[in-house]
Amino acid sequence: MNYKDYITIEPGKRSGKPCIRGLRITVYDVLEYLASGMTEAEILADFPDLTALDIRACLDFAANRERIAESYLRSDAVIDWLKPSIVCAAREITAALNSDVEKAKALFEWVRDRIPHTNDAGREEVTCTASEVLSVGTGICYAKAHLLAALLRAIGIPAGFCYQVYYEDLHISQSKMALHGLNGIYLESLGRWIRVDARGNKAGVSAQFDTETERLAFPELEFLDNRIYAAPLSNVVQALRTWPTKTSLWPQPYLKKQRPLRSRPS
Repeated sequence: MNYKDYITIEPGKRSGKPCIRGLRITVYDVLEYLASGMTEAEILADFPDLTALDIRACLDFAANRERIAESYLRSDAVIDWLKPSIVCAAREITAALNSDVEKAKALFEWVRDRIPHTNDAGREEVTCTASEVLSVGTGICYAKAHLLAALLRAIGIPAGFCYQVYYEDLHISQSKMALHGLNGIYLESLGRWIRVDARGNKAGVSAQFDTETERLAFPELEFLDNRIYAAPLSNVVQALRTWPTKTSLWPQPYLKKQRPLRSRPS
């Protein structure tokens, strides 16, 4: 069975919490009953609209949420959200907000607008860790994605990483294939992931936070794959830690239009 066939989320019902088959009984209601010591038979007797499969779906939902939390809320050497500076910034930006959607949108817009893309700002620093990006105040797409993920994780919103591919004539690899980094965010109130791009807007680029339609910086680019990675790609981190300046990372002016990758790499 697939728990998604049994669990529904409606904005106007039980404050948007995950419910069972459109009923006003939430997943958390059932989990609390089980945690209090009620047996499955007792729950079914008290709530005749429920079935044994509904209860199993609640347990599967909880197990999936736990798996997401374990991987996509982790703090590490790059997504170092346990640093006080990250925690304080995340709390300050979201202090007056309630829902995970509101908080995620506020953090996305803050990173997009308040942390300029290194190339757009004409700066040379190459930042990598989330706390470094916050402290220095700039980063390229990957680094900004690291900061956004850390801020989201600091307030309990699971976040990961996505990559788009494009051809770059000046790229050092033989394939000339380059990557653009962005984020995936899990919104529990919606029960699903969305993708956002906090790269930073400019002429011809207008990335927005949208839970219904993706509005990315470069919508014409294909994704490397459909995965949302729990940690940044190792080659991305290595590049950010190896090259000390933007000019050394990008030896030539980064002014040409990015060309979409027409077919997925083998």
